[in-house]
Amino acid sequence: MDWRRVAGGAAVIAAVAYGGYLIGHGPGRPARTGSSPAAAAPAAGSGGQAASAAGVLAPGQPAPPFTLPATNGQPVSLASLRGQPVWLNFWATWCPPCRAEIPDLEQVARRYQGRFRLIGINLEENPATVRSFMAAHGMNYPVLLDSTGEVAANYGVTAIPTSVFISPQGRILAVRVGGFFSTAQMQPYIHQLLSSR
Repeated sequence: MDWRRVAGGAAVIAAVAYGGYLIGHGPGRPARTGSSPAAAAPAAGSGGQAASAAGVLAPGQPAPPFTLPATNGQPVSLASLRGQPVWLNFWATWCPPCRAEIPDLEQVARRYQGRFRLIGINLEENPATVRSFMAAHGMNYPVLLDSTGEVAANYGVTAIPTSVFISPQGRILAVRVGGFFSTAQMQPYIHQLLSSR
């Protein structure tokens, strides 16, 4: 799927709502519009939404397994991260809300290093483009390359940025669609990660 082409039609909506670009609405994969306390930590007024629509990963479900190459070419699997909380952040370099939250993600990655793993998953971009962007923005957390979009599809990602929070046992804790505006908005999700140890 050409994420850029599909996203282009939603650019105006994303600019107004700042919740992320719509990037695909395949059959059986509706856009996430509702929120549920069971699905994620409270996000009132956050610009992001907890996932609760049918077909979306729900808390308690096993996180779909994957193996993807990092920007250095080394494969990383979800199974290799078992035993520690994991925050997956689906993003792309061309996505303004994704770019806007990166400085806060970098801050969180520094502050909580060793307490959970923050991992970016880039959607369908050239590895050289991603590496160049990471260097220019001083990104301090690993990024995996989802060159086909298959992992994003398995996680029900229909808008970016989307964050998925996973327990050390490999189960979904929460899913948030849309960008974070501050590290303060990240705190309820971080608390879920830390308390899942």
